[in-house]
Amino acid sequence: MACLGAYLANGRLLPPAGDDVPNRLIPFAILGSGTLTLDPFREQVNGDPAHYYVEERRSSLVSLYPVGAAIVALPVYVPCYAWLRSRGHDSPAWLFVASKLAGKLAAAIIAAACTALLFLMLRRRVSAAMAAAITLTFALGTGMWVIASQQLWQHGPGVLCILLGMRFLTLPGSPAAGADAAAAPRAGWAAAAAGLALGMAFAVRPQNVFFLAAGGAYLLLRGGDPGRRRRSVLGFVLGSAAPVAATLAYSLYYFGTVLGGYTRFVPHLQPQVAWAGMAGLLLSPNRGLLVFSPAALFGLWGMATALRRWRQELLLASFSAAAVIFALLHASTTTWSGGGSFGPRYLTEALPILALAAGLVVPALPLWGRTAAMLLVLASVLVEIDGAVCYPASSWHARTAAYPEASWDFRHPMLLEDLRTWLARRTSSSPPEPVPLPDSAFKVAWQRVVWRKMDWPAMRWVATGVLEGLHPRERVLALVTLRNAGDRAWPDAAAADPARSGIYAVRLAYRWRRAASGWGPYEKRADLREPLAAGDAAVIWIPVIAPPEPGDYLLQFDLVQERIAWFADKGADQLLLPARVKPP
Repeated sequence: MACLGAYLANGRLLPPAGDDVPNRLIPFAILGSGTLTLDPFREQVNGDPAHYYVEERRSSLVSLYPVGAAIVALPVYVPCYAWLRSRGHDSPAWLFVASKLAGKLAAAIIAAACTALLFLMLRRRVSAAMAAAITLTFALGTGMWVIASQQLWQHGPGVLCILLGMRFLTLPGSPAAGADAAAAPRAGWAAAAAGLALGMAFAVRPQNVFFLAAGGAYLLLRGGDPGRRRRSVLGFVLGSAAPVAATLAYSLYYFGTVLGGYTRFVPHLQPQVAWAGMAGLLLSPNRGLLVFSPAALFGLWGMATALRRWRQELLLASFSAAAVIFALLHASTTTWSGGGSFGPRYLTEALPILALAAGLVVPALPLWGRTAAMLLVLASVLVEIDGAVCYPASSWHARTAAYPEASWDFRHPMLLEDLRTWLARRTSSSPPEPVPLPDSAFKVAWQRVVWRKMDWPAMRWVATGVLEGLHPRERVLALVTLRNAGDRAWPDAAAADPARSGIYAVRLAYRWRRAASGWGPYEKRADLREPLAAGDAAVIWIPVIAPPEPGDYLLQFDLVQERIAWFADKGADQLLLPARVKPP
């Protein structure tokens, strides 16, 4: 309950990440329409220009991701749906809005349940005080707070299923507890329950297959009576069969492949980047596990200890090996940084293994070691408070998405920039004084534009003279390279105003023109990453939303010093690109 209170204490919703939207809608689709598709919310989902998270398959709108996370969250949604329906608020429009709150509530309850399970498992090995200390560090000093508890991503439900699987394998009378012959039936049922839980982890996110394999490996390698071991393995396989088979059947039915929607991401798997990705996942200033959760150092130490003592710590060693392979898989992708998120999102499922492993080494620390551990725990909790309260105040990801080196950018640390922006918004009593650029600064040299669409091959950036094949209101991403051809530095949002309001900053914008109707209004803005000195070049990432009507258009990019002037009005060159929007 204490952790649940902490998870809800910030009293706010994070902007939708995209990946979480199907998870928060499908439970309402099940309860209201009896379907695993997003058809009941077709109008609302299609109204989002960034609806890359769904696809039209077999005349239905389906999630790009498996539906296991929505199934795990379903018990939380039942009372929410019943309450809404009793008040006549069960229309798709109402449910779509309510899903934002229901999704956060479900994520927070699932994360809190994970802490309870972890405490029960640690309590079997260490004192109550030590178990509580490690559990609270796991709950409030890792991505369980800002990642798992704030949005209904796949990660929180995945952690819950992994912990349930390990818990069933350590119940009294279970294989891990050394059941005698009389307890053999209970051991079989415990193994079947473990298989079901770890099979559901696979249904939540197929990458969790390594943890499913770890449970099976433990049952195969443990000692004891061969007959009882065979019964346990059979129970485990039968328990996992239903969720695994259902997930594969869903993928085959809608996508024609067992990989389901993940086929889009296969080109991002490039094993040659594994070591660089692993270094980034552990150490990079804007994604590293040991930066965002320094206390995880003791978990890594414990995992190494478990692997070294694998005969005595077979269960923990099996899951530690799975966690290492799981991390290497994500490190072997070009998307290892995890996109718009706080910290190493892709390592969330490894957090319970780290916490359990810490129970091997922390109790044996000398006084100075426990003091150091307390300091690392304090640092971890402070980082997570920064994330829970301040993130994403500085729009760090939106400003840095165009830069491959952003995760290693020591000059622009996400933690400090979010904190500074959050503090500035609460301490500034009046807007900054205007600092207009002279006319000689309103000069730009446009160098290059490349594009990316989710359905282009491998989702790679491509250069094209005519942007063809757009659908009405579709969102594409543009990388615009330009050079400051003026004689003064252009201020970014932070240089113009520490609160990053955008006032008086130089920003990129776009607008559309159709011959019959003339120029439309300027639309979405994009910020510079930092002030751009005269003569320097920068790359700016900006989402572009296609016009609502089919036809041939011109797309104009321009710069603006907010509240001062558009660069085009000062005589600067414009960037004009042809585009074609085809009928839906």
